[in-house]
Amino acid sequence: MVRKSLALFLGLWMAISPAKAADKTIYDIINAEDQDTFSDMVALGFDIDQKDSDGFTPLMIASALGKVRFVQFLIYNGANVDARSKTGLTALHRAAQDGRNEAIAALLDGGANINTPDMFGSTPLMAAVVAKQRFTVEFLVKRGANLNFRNAKGDSALKIADHKKFYDISAYLREQNAAY
Repeated sequence: MVRKSLALFLGLWMAISPAKAADKTIYDIINAEDQDTFSDMVALGFDIDQKDSDGFTPLMIASALGKVRFVQFLIYNGANVDARSKTGLTALHRAAQDGRNEAIAALLDGGANINTPDMFGSTPLMAAVVAKQRFTVEFLVKRGANLNFRNAKGDSALKIADHKKFYDISAYLREQNAAY
């Protein structure tokens, strides 16, 4: 239903502005960081927090792609920085999984909660650990991520790193006095 309404909206929008949007999808617009086209869409009634079939908003998509200017543009225009996907992921989780530290900074500066857990209790820090994003782990810790948060299984970021045999991340978390 969401994809159908998004496709219908984009079709209507392209009929109104054919020179600008020939065959563009929301993903094309975000990937190109086409703020003008997106602004036109919002002016025509597109919800800035519209979710796709996986529950991902434009902000989540831009964050995962590391499109920092577009992330900042969306935040400035009122995107919900803590919106959740079907599995409870936020834009911060998506950026952390892909090591997008500049997008993480923009999200945090825009008010995102650094410790929001997904439906499994995993925080963006844990997402970075699972994805073996060492520099992102360090960045999140420096920005105030809770080292001792536990997911639904009772695992901390340190325990996850040890279990996955990511010893460089484990060593860093130990240096930071993370609890097991």
